[in-house]
Amino acid sequence: MQNRSGNVHDGKAGLPFLSDLRAQTGHQFERVMTEMRLDGAFFRAEILAWLERRTRYAIKVPFYQWIGLKSLIHERRRWKHVASEVEGFDTTLWLEPWKRFVRVAIYRKRVRHESPKNYQLDLFDPDDGHWEYSAIATHHTLGLKALWHFMGGRGAHEKVLAELKHGDAFDTVPSRSFAANSTWQILSTLAHNLMVSFQLAVGAPRRRRSLKRTALHVLKASTPCVTKSSAAPASSSILRGARR
Repeated sequence: MQNRSGNVHDGKAGLPFLSDLRAQTGHQFERVMTEMRLDGAFFRAEILAWLERRTRYAIKVPFYQWIGLKSLIHERRRWKHVASEVEGFDTTLWLEPWKRFVRVAIYRKRVRHESPKNYQLDLFDPDDGHWEYSAIATHHTLGLKALWHFMGGRGAHEKVLAELKHGDAFDTVPSRSFAANSTWQILSTLAHNLMVSFQLAVGAPRRRRSLKRTALHVLKASTPCVTKSSAAPASSSILRGARR
């Protein structure tokens, strides 16, 4: 965890954070293939270039007009089955502003309602149903199905963030001092890591391997803390998706 001041887009603060993370953990994983899955805020040219030299990544792709995803979906006639009511296809995009090729997997999931997520294409007949679309840029060797489930495993990280907030008072703002609030969040993170390390040391049971690649062990949540916030939350930059 790194705290930062100001209302700054996560992607702009992403590369220094990734570099620091690599510096802290690199010696532990020198001979281990690492994987990283990130949200759309990290879909930036400098971050992709940095990741390609160091890890296998998967990043959500925003539906920016200049990327051209909508036209690809419109032109697509054959989709491969991926999971229940999920279809997809692979493609390689040339991103002109970045002067690079990127492998992108595009998915659509059938829903029973008009979707506000991303967008609902108006290019299909009404009897085609409703779809939610998503796209993933990757440097990984995973196929369409494995990549879909791998990215879906990011949901486990949200549970860790929820536990930090509700069990370790991470989202409490005890003062109007940026330094003091940052220290509080670091102490909350250390407390969480201490409890996780203790559970691993005493033999937390291992999970069965799955395509989602979630946490390797079954861990119990911390006891909730009841606290009061006295100021507006400081802006913090948390890597949502790094795993080994």
